[in-house]
Amino acid sequence: MEEGLEMANVRDLVNWVEVYQSDFNAEREARERLVGEKDQLAEDLRHLQRRNQQLIDDLSKYQQTPNRQPPTSTTAKPRHSLCIRGPDPQEILFHDYTVHILNNVNVQTNELVRDFVQSKTLTETRFQQAARSAN
Repeated sequence: MEEGLEMANVRDLVNWVEVYQSDFNAEREARERLVGEKDQLAEDLRHLQRRNQQLIDDLSKYQQTPNRQPPTSTTAKPRHSLCIRGPDPQEILFHDYTVHILNNVNVQTNELVRDFVQSKTLTETRFQQAARSAN
């Protein structure tokens, strides 16, 4: 009688270990994916910062060039000295790209959270099944 009880306990423990191991592996894979995505985002940020600095440098060089206005004919109307300036196109591009990256990160993060919750739900279901089989 005691051997049967011990065997049932061993089976229950084996079931619990399998569930824990499965859950542990799923969490480790999720963490590894997050680290990979974090590294990719850091690289994207470095690239954007380099590109932004390059654009700033190019703009600065352009602004320092003395003859940056195209030649005009002598019959052309004189230009007004008042100029209305809109937003810097480079800032708009940088902002749009940054928003795109952040939206992409949010989508990927939501997918990872969904996967994690599903794995937790699956683990809880396995625990419940293991508990039922133990009883």
